[in-house]
Amino acid sequence: MDRRLLALATLSLALAMVVAAPLRADDDGDGAKPPAAPESPAAPEAPAPEPDEDASPERLPANPLPAPTPDEPAPPPPASSSALLTTGAFEKLAEPIGELLTFTFEDGGRLVIDRDALGHAASDERRNAAADELAKLLGGRMNQKHAARQADRVRGMAAEEFLFDRIRYHAGGGGSRRGQMGGRRNLSFWGGLLRAQCEIAQGRVVVELEELAEPKRVIRMRSDGTDLFIRAEHPNGDAIEILQTGRRFIVVSILPEGVTAADFGSLARWWAARPEEASRVGPCLAQLGFRLPPWPNDLEVRVEVLHRLAPLAGDELEAARALIASLEDDDFEVREEATAEITERYRRLRTLVADALADPELGLESRGRLEQVVAAQPPEPAAARVIEAYGLTSDADYLIELLGDVPVAETRARVTARLRELTGVDGGDDPAAWRRLWDAKRAAEGGPTDGD
Repeated sequence: MDRRLLALATLSLALAMVVAAPLRADDDGDGAKPPAAPESPAAPEAPAPEPDEDASPERLPANPLPAPTPDEPAPPPPASSSALLTTGAFEKLAEPIGELLTFTFEDGGRLVIDRDALGHAASDERRNAAADELAKLLGGRMNQKHAARQADRVRGMAAEEFLFDRIRYHAGGGGSRRGQMGGRRNLSFWGGLLRAQCEIAQGRVVVELEELAEPKRVIRMRSDGTDLFIRAEHPNGDAIEILQTGRRFIVVSILPEGVTAADFGSLARWWAARPEEASRVGPCLAQLGFRLPPWPNDLEVRVEVLHRLAPLAGDELEAARALIASLEDDDFEVREEATAEITERYRRLRTLVADALADPELGLESRGRLEQVVAAQPPEPAAARVIEAYGLTSDADYLIELLGDVPVAETRARVTARLRELTGVDGGDDPAAWRRLWDAKRAAEGGPTDGD
């Protein structure tokens, strides 16, 4: 039997018990549907079409990671040779797609839609800008009252609908439909670069995007609270599926590098069991527009791990304590400068700041200023949540791999010091020696080795 047919059969068996028709809306309505190409899934039903105009005219700049500095580990190699990574419409639309398909970790390490990120992407400022642009655009094509009503519709959209509209705008979608049935909102468009559909209901979001030109890939996402389904497929059979439901985390990947269909229980356990496979699948999904949390081998995560392995000590610690003490200085300018410096260096000083705030004898001036510094901080960076979810600073195997990618001796010393704490052995500055000693110790204790 052909490898891909066998893999697809495995996929069907793995998912049949827990997922059925992952994309289709409930069959309880009757309404017109937009035309669909042969073998494409039907668009969501839309019993009450509305007039529709481009609602998201602005384009946002990309936000690439900064270039590595000599103190940072080298970036990982390319992910996969899969046809899923063939360049097409999804790469051109990665930014607006990613704003809708963005995920984070909740307590317990489960993947969920990042509602904070959705709210930021669909902020009042962006809605108002889009609504004003729409009203201006429609002003010459219809009466002012109707143009204003359309602009108000944009301002009142749910975040998911606004972001789906942005995808439509950037894709150059032509025909479109919107419908409401009970508490379910159905949206679809076709033309330009994509055929797309979206269902929004209380606690539920379903999205499907299909490229109309080569390479004609399809991506799907369904989120029901903490349950999550993701699929990406290419016409040649390459595919990735992730299903999170209850205590199950099923991964099915059909890639040139290998085929997987297994239940790992959680994303972190998948990484722990098969890091090379996860390192292929993650970047594939990212290129298609899915914004999953950073992976443990992503540059931003490895840099954050290195920061955490270097606690304040010696002269740096004394200088930081003096900086906090200067918040009680009699000179207002000194207090202002200290506050500004603590704000700028908060990522490095946050543990010391937390300790200071926990001290009941901290002065009122210092407490007020430090509380303002903490309140002004952005949400915890994604890399920090990843470190907690995966337990990376306590993962000896991860740190041994990290050691081999860190070029600076002082930084490598941070990693080796932590490895000595975790393993009770000493491989010096040589990752191969660490691997050999750590595997030998685990084997002697009856535990798994890196080769298991």
